[in-house]
Amino acid sequence: MTIDSALISSEKVLIADDDEPTRILLRTAISKWGYQVIEATHGEQAWDLLQQPDAPKLLVVDWLMPQLDGLALCERIRNQLVLQPYIIFLTRLSGTPNILKGLEAGADEFLIKPVNYSELHIRLLAGERIVKYRDIVISKNQELQVCLTYINTLEQLLYLILEGKK
Repeated sequence: MTIDSALISSEKVLIADDDEPTRILLRTAISKWGYQVIEATHGEQAWDLLQQPDAPKLLVVDWLMPQLDGLALCERIRNQLVLQPYIIFLTRLSGTPNILKGLEAGADEFLIKPVNYSELHIRLLAGERIVKYRDIVISKNQELQVCLTYINTLEQLLYLILEGKK
Protein backbone atom coordinates (compact mmCIF):
# COMPACT_ATOMS: atom_id res chain seq x y z
CA MET A 1 0.00 0.00 0.00
CA THR A 2 1.39 3.41 -0.93
CA ILE A 3 1.03 6.55 1.08
CA ASP A 4 -1.36 7.94 -1.55
CA SER A 5 -3.66 4.93 -1.23
CA ALA A 6 -3.44 4.80 2.58
CA LEU A 7 -6.36 6.01 4.69
CA ILE A 8 -8.54 8.61 3.05
CA SER A 9 -9.67 11.03 5.70
CA SER A 10 -12.59 13.35 6.22
CA GLU A 11 -10.88 15.28 9.03
CA LYS A 12 -10.43 19.03 8.76
CA VAL A 13 -6.92 20.43 8.55
CA LEU A 14 -6.28 24.09 9.27
CA ILE A 15 -3.35 25.54 7.33
CA ALA A 16 -2.09 28.76 8.93
CA ASP A 17 0.52 30.44 6.73
CA ASP A 18 0.77 33.99 5.41
CA ASP A 19 2.53 32.87 2.20
CA GLU A 20 -0.11 32.23 -0.48
CA PRO A 21 2.02 29.98 -2.74
CA THR A 22 2.81 27.78 0.28
CA ARG A 23 -0.87 27.59 1.21
CA ILE A 24 -1.77 26.62 -2.36
CA LEU A 25 0.82 23.82 -2.42
CA LEU A 26 -0.24 22.56 1.00
CA ARG A 27 -3.95 22.78 0.16
CA THR A 28 -3.43 20.83 -3.06
CA ALA A 29 -1.50 18.02 -1.38
CA ILE A 30 -3.61 17.80 1.77
CA SER A 31 -6.89 17.89 -0.18
CA LYS A 32 -5.60 15.10 -2.42
CA TRP A 33 -5.20 12.97 0.72
CA GLY A 34 -8.90 13.40 1.45
CA TYR A 35 -8.74 16.05 4.15
CA GLN A 36 -11.04 19.06 4.22
CA VAL A 37 -8.72 22.09 4.18
CA ILE A 38 -9.41 25.39 5.91
CA GLU A 39 -6.95 28.26 5.54
CA ALA A 40 -5.84 31.16 7.70
CA THR A 41 -3.46 33.89 6.58
CA HIS A 42 -2.36 34.90 10.07
CA GLY A 43 -2.34 33.60 13.62
CA GLU A 44 -5.34 35.57 14.90
CA GLN A 45 -7.50 34.21 12.09
CA ALA A 46 -6.32 30.69 12.91
CA TRP A 47 -7.11 31.28 16.60
CA ASP A 48 -10.65 32.40 15.72
CA LEU A 49 -11.19 29.28 13.58
CA LEU A 50 -9.91 27.01 16.35
CA GLN A 51 -12.50 28.37 18.78
CA GLN A 52 -15.44 27.31 16.60
CA PRO A 53 -17.55 24.33 17.75
CA ASP A 54 -16.51 22.29 14.70
CA ALA A 55 -12.88 23.43 14.78
CA PRO A 56 -10.26 21.46 12.85
CA LYS A 57 -8.47 18.81 14.89
CA LEU A 58 -5.28 19.03 12.84
CA LEU A 59 -3.22 22.20 12.40
CA VAL A 60 -0.32 22.87 10.04
CA VAL A 61 1.15 26.20 11.10
CA ASP A 62 4.01 28.41 9.96
CA TRP A 63 6.17 30.08 12.59
CA LEU A 64 6.53 33.51 10.98
CA MET A 65 3.10 35.10 10.44
CA PRO A 66 1.64 38.56 11.03
CA GLN A 67 -0.59 39.54 13.97
CA LEU A 68 0.10 36.35 15.95
CA ASP A 69 3.06 34.18 15.00
CA GLY A 70 2.96 30.39 15.04
CA LEU A 71 4.91 30.13 18.29
CA ALA A 72 2.51 32.44 20.15
CA LEU A 73 -0.46 30.64 18.56
CA CYS A 74 0.82 27.28 19.85
CA GLU A 75 1.29 28.69 23.34
CA ARG A 76 -2.20 30.19 23.33
CA ILE A 77 -3.72 26.90 22.14
CA ARG A 78 -1.97 24.89 24.86
CA ASN A 79 -2.89 27.41 27.57
CA GLN A 80 -6.48 28.19 26.61
CA LEU A 81 -8.14 25.43 24.58
CA VAL A 82 -9.61 22.38 26.28
CA LEU A 83 -9.78 20.32 23.07
CA GLN A 84 -6.48 21.01 21.39
CA PRO A 85 -5.61 20.23 17.79
CA TYR A 86 -2.63 18.14 16.79
CA ILE A 87 -0.08 20.79 15.78
CA ILE A 88 2.50 20.39 13.02
CA PHE A 89 4.95 23.28 12.79
CA LEU A 90 6.10 23.87 9.24
CA THR A 91 8.80 26.54 8.98
CA ARG A 92 12.01 27.62 7.32
CA LEU A 93 13.57 28.10 10.76
CA SER A 94 15.86 25.17 11.40
CA GLY A 95 18.35 24.14 14.04
CA THR A 96 17.95 22.49 17.39
CA PRO A 97 17.19 25.71 19.34
CA ASN A 98 14.25 26.53 17.03
CA ILE A 99 12.97 22.95 17.06
CA LEU A 100 13.08 22.96 20.87
CA LYS A 101 11.28 26.34 21.02
CA GLY A 102 8.54 25.05 18.74
CA LEU A 103 8.05 21.82 20.66
CA GLU A 104 8.18 23.60 24.03
CA ALA A 105 5.51 26.04 22.79
CA GLY A 106 3.22 23.09 22.18
CA ALA A 107 3.83 21.75 18.68
CA ASP A 108 3.49 17.99 18.32
CA GLU A 109 5.66 17.85 15.20
CA PHE A 110 8.27 20.11 13.61
CA LEU A 111 8.97 20.02 9.86
CA ILE A 112 11.36 22.26 7.98
CA LYS A 113 10.48 23.88 4.63
CA PRO A 114 10.67 22.92 1.87
CA VAL A 115 8.38 20.17 3.08
CA ASN A 116 8.69 16.53 2.16
CA TYR A 117 5.05 15.81 1.33
CA SER A 118 5.31 12.09 2.05
CA GLU A 119 6.56 12.92 5.54
CA LEU A 120 3.82 15.51 6.05
CA HIS A 121 1.19 12.96 5.01
CA ILE A 122 2.50 10.32 7.41
CA ARG A 123 2.58 12.86 10.25
CA LEU A 124 -0.97 13.97 9.50
CA LEU A 125 -2.07 10.33 9.61
CA ALA A 126 -0.30 9.90 12.96
CA GLY A 127 -1.93 13.07 14.26
CA GLU A 128 -5.31 11.87 13.08
CA ARG A 129 -4.85 8.58 14.96
CA ILE A 130 -3.87 10.41 18.14
CA VAL A 131 -6.87 12.75 17.89
CA LYS A 132 -9.22 9.81 17.30
CA TYR A 133 -7.83 7.98 20.34
CA ARG A 134 -8.24 11.15 22.41
CA ASP A 135 -11.85 11.46 21.27
CA ILE A 136 -12.48 7.81 22.18
CA VAL A 137 -11.02 8.35 25.66
CA ILE A 138 -13.19 11.44 26.15
CA SER A 139 -16.28 9.52 25.04
CA LYS A 140 -15.50 6.55 27.30
CA ASN A 141 -14.89 8.87 30.25
CA GLN A 142 -18.29 10.46 29.67
CA GLU A 143 -19.88 6.99 29.58
CA LEU A 144 -18.09 6.08 32.81
CA GLN A 145 -19.33 9.27 34.44
CA VAL A 146 -22.92 8.33 33.55
CA CYS A 147 -22.36 4.83 34.97
CA LEU A 148 -20.87 6.26 38.15
CA THR A 149 -23.87 8.55 38.60
CA TYR A 150 -26.17 5.54 38.11
CA ILE A 151 -24.19 3.47 40.64
CA ASN A 152 -24.30 6.30 43.18
CA THR A 153 -28.07 6.56 42.74
CA LEU A 154 -28.45 2.81 43.24
CA GLU A 155 -26.28 2.96 46.37
CA GLN A 156 -28.48 5.71 47.79
CA LEU A 157 -31.63 3.72 47.02
CA LEU A 158 -30.16 0.59 48.58
CA TYR A 159 -29.23 2.57 51.68
CA LEU A 160 -32.78 3.94 51.96
CA ILE A 161 -34.25 0.45 51.54
CA LEU A 162 -31.95 -1.01 54.19
CA GLU A 163 -32.67 1.87 56.57
CA GLY A 164 -36.41 1.34 56.08
CA LYS A 165 -36.13 -2.31 57.18
CA LYS A 166 -34.60 -1.41 60.55
